[in-house]
Amino acid sequence: MLRRAIDRGVSRERLARAFNVNLRSINRRINLLEGTQHPRIMKAHEQYLTWPQLEGKLNALSMAMSVNDVPVIRALLKDLISGYPTG
Repeated sequence: MLRRAIDRGVSRERLARAFNVNLRSINRRINLLEGTQHPRIMKAHEQYLTWPQLEGKLNALSMAMSVNDVPVIRALLKDLISGYPTG
């Protein structure tokens, strides 16, 4: 909810008034949402599939498994899992 309000341009001061908290509390929570810019703190930037994409691939994997189609299963796993062995 806080992220959506920020994305829509609601000011931090207005959020503090709406939630009946001080501005420092809002700033702290926003910093947690946005992460840090400190050079020694790293964040993961992993690739991921949206649920509809993942659901489709899982359904295809389930069908391949139900008919024991090993080449298709391996191809799907290779596509889904980074670093999946090819041999």
